[in-house]
Amino acid sequence: MIASIVIPNKNRTWQLERAISSILSQKGSQHVEIIVIDDASDSNCRPKNLRPQDCFIENDINKGAAFCRNIGITKSKGELIYLLDSDDTFITRDFVSDNRKYANTENLYYTDIMVDKKIRHFPKKILPGEYLQSIFCTHKYLGQTSTLFFSNHAPLFFDESLPKHQDWDFALTFLSSRRGHMIKAAGISCFDREDKTSLSRNFNPDKSLPWLGKLRLSEHEENYSYAHFYLRSTEKLEYPLLSWVSLSCKYLFSKKITVTDIAKSLIRRYLI
Repeated sequence: MIASIVIPNKNRTWQLERAISSILSQKGSQHVEIIVIDDASDSNCRPKNLRPQDCFIENDINKGAAFCRNIGITKSKGELIYLLDSDDTFITRDFVSDNRKYANTENLYYTDIMVDKKIRHFPKKILPGEYLQSIFCTHKYLGQTSTLFFSNHAPLFFDESLPKHQDWDFALTFLSSRRGHMIKAAGISCFDREDKTSLSRNFNPDKSLPWLGKLRLSEHEENYSYAHFYLRSTEKLEYPLLSWVSLSCKYLFSKKITVTDIAKSLIRRYLI
C-alpha cells in the first residue's frame, strides 16, 4: 500500500460514498487503502463502494472525530496517511507522485482547497509564527483536515480532549514540535459547507475554550489574547463595548482580522 486514507463518519451515507468515489478516481488509487471509522451512526452507513482491501470500523458508542482519526492512523498500512472528512472530496490527487516525493519524510503536507466553488491558493510553506494569523485572516481554510497528509514513518495524532479546533491544534502542535516543516503539496481538496449540522458550521464559542486554554499554556502564548478575541469577541461580558472597539481597531490595523470578521462579531453580539 502506498497510502491510507482515513475517514471518520457519523450519520452520512451518500456523502461518504461520494468521498470514497473521489478517492477511487485519483491516480494510483488501486494501491491505496480506505479506512472508514463509523462513530456509532444512528443507522447503517456502510458504504457500498468499499473494496476488499479497504476497512470499515464501527464504534459501539460515539467517541468523536479525533478518536476516530487516531484509530484510523494507528491501523494505517500505507506509506502515506491522508485525512478526509466524510462530506469532503479529493478533486486532484496523485498518490503515486506523492509517494515518490514524500514517503519517509517528517513533514506535514497540505494542499489548496476549493470552497464554495472557488479554489483557495495557499503559500508554499508555513512557519510556526505565521500559522494563527494565516488561518484567522490571510489564508482561511489553510490546513483544513481534508487537505492534510503525512508519512506513516512519522505518524501524527489528534488531541481527543478538544471538542473543536482539532485541525488547528493538530497543525500547531506539529509546528511546535520542530520535527519537520509544514509544506504545500500538489493537489486540491473540496471542502463542502452544505452540511449545516457539522460542528464547524455551528456557532458555539464555548466549545473553543478548551483549545484556548491549551494555547495559553503552550509556547504560542503570545498569540493567546489575539486568538481569544477572534473566537470570543461576541461575548459581551468578556469584551464590553469599549474594549471590543479598541481591540477590533488594533487587530484590524495590524491586519490580523478583517472588516468581515468585525461585522460578523457585531452581528452575533447584538442580533443573534
